[in-house]
Amino acid sequence: MAVVAAGVVGMGASVSRNAIAQMTVPALTSVSLRGAAVAGHSIAVPLMIPEPTPVDRSQGFVELRGAVVLLVRSNVPWTLSVRVLEPEVSGTIQARVGEGPYLPVGVEGVSFTGGGFGQYEVAVNFRIPLTGAWTGRTVTLVYTVVGR
Repeated sequence: MAVVAAGVVGMGASVSRNAIAQMTVPALTSVSLRGAAVAGHSIAVPLMIPEPTPVDRSQGFVELRGAVVLLVRSNVPWTLSVRVLEPEVSGTIQARVGEGPYLPVGVEGVSFTGGGFGQYEVAVNFRIPLTGAWTGRTVTLVYTVVGR
């Protein structure tokens, strides 16, 4: 008797059996600061808010384009959210990706971008109104990626 592929051959008779195997690949998502070795579902990133320039003062806000560049890796569709750790700046700092609308960032967090499976560089823009004493200080932003 010899085993051949999926069937068994013996003395002129053959027997075939079909089987169905199922495998589930777990959703894997991670976010990291571009160039950093540390990645996870969430990362904390400090953001230094500079003193306003004369242009910032005329606009009424400080705009930081591409201030943080993240690397998102995922084998499923994903969403990325951001939140601040400091309650006193909750809702003051605004974030966006690309040319989309600025969204207020609070302690609860806000989902502001997403994508499909693969690897993505996400450049985050910020806008900080000059209505508070937020310039010249550092705030901590926590980015979280979740598979959908």
